[in-house]
Amino acid sequence: MTITDATFELTKCGAVENGFAVVEGKKVSVMRIWEYCECLCDYYVDTVIVNDMCEAPKAEEKKEEKKEEKEEEEEDLFGDDDDEDDDAAEAMEAKIRAEAEKKKAEKEANKKVEKSLMVIHIKPYDEETDLKALFKKIQATPVKGCKWSETCNICPLAYGICYLQISCVIEDEVCSEDDVIEAITQFEDEVQSTEVASFNKFS
Repeated sequence: MTITDATFELTKCGAVENGFAVVEGKKVSVMRIWEYCECLCDYYVDTVIVNDMCEAPKAEEKKEEKKEEKEEEEEDLFGDDDDEDDDAAEAMEAKIRAEAEKKKAEKEANKKVEKSLMVIHIKPYDEETDLKALFKKIQATPVKGCKWSETCNICPLAYGICYLQISCVIEDEVCSEDDVIEAITQFEDEVQSTEVASFNKFS
């Protein structure tokens, strides 16, 4: 048995040793009584008394508890620093994102919009079709990225039948030729066919 923190007290017959030891994984207080042997001119252990942990171990437990509390406080302090770092990082990220969005918006505002001018011939079924009324219907049809002309031309075709000539300006990235033709041919009772007479790009 290994005894730590031992203290000795001399007696008339020998000495008393007090200390601590670990028995079966448990820290206990130990008292050993030493007797003096005159024939051997030396001390020997006569009695060993083992007791449960007393005040000294409890004091050590309190010391350990205080140490743990101190470590927790230090962790909390570092945790506060981490929170501040996280807040700063989030603020920086938000600032960078806002600047990127601003630059993107400026780029979009300054971006050159490619446009095209379309001239379309619209043929009716017969001479009884009211081409001016048909133009008003087409003009009132909204198509994203398309601006219809304010005026139209009614041109002779054959056998007393005329065709309607209209024009429009489209934004190339938003509206296509098919979108325009679809908006016209939806009036199927009045429109027999369509023909794109010209398609010219301009800035």
